[in-house]
Amino acid sequence: MISRATKMVVVLTAVGLQMPTQAQKLPIACEQYFAAYATCTQSLVGYYERTDIPAANQLKDQQAQIEKMKADIRKLIASKGEDFVAERCTSPQFVKGMMDALSLEIATMRFANALDTKCVAKFNEIAH
Repeated sequence: MISRATKMVVVLTAVGLQMPTQAQKLPIACEQYFAAYATCTQSLVGYYERTDIPAANQLKDQQAQIEKMKADIRKLIASKGEDFVAERCTSPQFVKGMMDALSLEIATMRFANALDTKCVAKFNEIAH
């Protein structure tokens, strides 16, 4: 369940952005999703570190993949421009994939009674 959501994020990011590192700042349209995903994933890692170590380790590996993707996005900004990347981060395919991944993490934490305010706040920044 966890890896399906993360795979969706990885695939949607790669397909939606087609990443071809400079210290480029991510457009807010991208950063808000990655920040929410990072915050909620860290919360879920904390939960799994107490209940399921292999799942926690898998999430940590997936977090590393997300950081690599962000570096690739920064390269794309340098070559294609911030507007090009921002348009892709606002595409319905990207938004749906990110919202689905976040919703899955939130649902997992909610059912485990482990949902924290940091994750909820980051999600609410983009959902409302």
